[in-house]
Amino acid sequence: MRQAIESARIQFISVIQISILNPRLLERRTYLRTKSGIMNRNFYWITVFLLALSACGDQVQSMHDDIMVIHDAVMPRMGEMHQLRVSLEDRMKDLDSLAALPYHQAILDLRSGEEMMWTWMNEYRKPEESSPESIDYLRSEHTKISEVANQMTTSIDRANKLLQ
Repeated sequence: MRQAIESARIQFISVIQISILNPRLLERRTYLRTKSGIMNRNFYWITVFLLALSACGDQVQSMHDDIMVIHDAVMPRMGEMHQLRVSLEDRMKDLDSLAALPYHQAILDLRSGEEMMWTWMNEYRKPEESSPESIDYLRSEHTKISEVANQMTTSIDRANKLLQ
């Protein structure tokens, strides 16, 4: 499906570039000849503009979907993080302060991962319109959720190693 969308985008961009770069496509009159007949040039440019806007919208949706895939992969692990934290706290009760230090650090890492996820979820908003700013925002959010996923995964792995 993604390949088909990407192929359509490439073809669309090629048509736009050819029509902009080749002035012979636009005749002196207000009409443009196409395979299907004659089309009003104004209608042509409106169509090109709307298709370009649509392509941007597809990119925003695609980027949003990629972000949500990462979120959906790590969000279910929040319960696991809570259980690990409880288990680490139980083990820590029987240890002296020096021996409990790695457990305490693992608990802090788990809490940090949880807090990062809650903060990201409260701050993230899918852009309603397509613009270069929206694309930049989504790139930034992709980086943030990737960092959240990394923190969560790393802290879970560390906690599991301590509990073995």
